Amino acid sequence: MKILHILGPGRLPKNPKEAAVSGIVRVGLEVAARQVILGHEVSIAVSDEDNWETMWKGVNLIGLSPIKWAKFKFFLSRL
Repeated sequence: MKILHILGPGRLPKNPKEAAVSGIVRVGLEVAARQVILGHEVSIAVSDEDNWETMWKGVNLIGLSPIKWAKFKFFLSRL
């Protein structure tokens, strides 16, 4: 099964092994890593300043830059 986790505001590093992450990002990473062990194809996407993609423990980490004309609402704040 293909699974996509979309994380709200928070910093997702390109290499979580070497960089500090917040608690919610750490939970997302660990849940995704466990899902990979169970045989799923898992990706985590976040809004970032530039587009990037990397792998960590079999999890596809994706940074997506926002499109200028697109407006996203996350709870009460705009991204």
